[in-house]
Amino acid sequence: MAELEAIYYPFSRCEESTRRRLLSRYARIHFREPFELRLTPLDQAPTLDGAVETLQAEDRIVRGHRFDGRLDAVLKKRIDADLADPVWRRIFHNGLVLDDRFRRSLGRPLNPALFSDLFKDQALDVDYVTGLLWGVSPENTMAAYGRMVVTTSASLWHIARLAHEHRLAAVTDSRVHHALFDRALAREKDALRHA
Repeated sequence: MAELEAIYYPFSRCEESTRRRLLSRYARIHFREPFELRLTPLDQAPTLDGAVETLQAEDRIVRGHRFDGRLDAVLKKRIDADLADPVWRRIFHNGLVLDDRFRRSLGRPLNPALFSDLFKDQALDVDYVTGLLWGVSPENTMAAYGRMVVTTSASLWHIARLAHEHRLAAVTDSRVHHALFDRALAREKDALRHA
């Protein structure tokens, strides 16, 4: 067994088969706590009581890496770079429209027909999405799309931050999240180990 440790992304837990496979490759697997992005003061802080099952595997599971959902200047800059990157956005949009698991990871059942090709080229940044969320119902399709794309990027960059801080490889079993992360890391010339 290797001594390398890893953090699983983008979810706060994984299937038993994935956990067994990862534990056969890594000394320990880290998990983050679930979070909700806080783009407006009306967004609630996450409630962690009872939200996460206790993961145990011979003391080789580490959980509890938290993200309060607030975006600092560094995260906003990286998210804005993702949103301005047409390749990253195309990967996101194709995942949203074509990949059921990716779509389910975004928090609620979504009808892919709602997300027309118009959205994939819509200019977005964190400030625009925040303003959009203030100005319309969160059920508005463009507001929902904006929240999903910003939350996805924020989640990946938070994982990158944790992985660097704790010297972890970043691992996933989500094809779309891996492709998004791979694109963002390559664009930023970030040598983070990820699989």
